[in-house]
Amino acid sequence: MLELRNLIDCGVQQARATDRTLVERGEPRMTLRIRIAQEVLRVGEIDDTRQISRAEQERLAVRTQEQMEYAREGRLRRQRRNI
Repeated sequence: MLELRNLIDCGVQQARATDRTLVERGEPRMTLRIRIAQEVLRVGEIDDTRQISRAEQERLAVRTQEQMEYAREGRLRRQRRNI
C-alpha cells in the first residue's frame, strides 16, 4: 500500500508539472490518490521501520481529510450538473 501511495504521488507530481488540468478535482489520478490515502489510514500502521511523530501523523490525517472533502465536493458538483 505504501509503495502504491508513493507511485501515485509521483504520478500526480509529474502530471502537475506537465499540465495542471490533469490533476484537477474529479480526475482519475486524484480520485485514486485520495482512495489510496484513505486505505492507508484505514489499515493503520503498515511499515513500522519508519516511525513518524504524532504531529506528522496528525498532519497526514488532516491532509487526507481535506482531500476526501475535496473529492466529495467534486462528486456533488458533478451530480448537480447531471440533474
